[in-house]
Amino acid sequence: MTSKEPLIHFRQRLANSDFVQVSKHAVLNLNHLITLSDSFSGNMTARLTNQVKTEVSRKYVKSLMTSLGV
Repeated sequence: MTSKEPLIHFRQRLANSDFVQVSKHAVLNLNHLITLSDSFSGNMTARLTNQVKTEVSRKYVKSLMTSLGV
């Protein structure tokens, strides 16, 4: 989905704990997360349903892990 509003506003408007910000430009729906693997420089790679891949910035790894209960 593409939006012209700032990501922080979009995320707040969702008000759903299943959506987690994983970078400056992406929010991830945890219900579609299949695997999470280590990548370069502390980043991670998330693989979602439909073979979609996205990078998880190291700045957001801790909050993602907390949301996953790890």
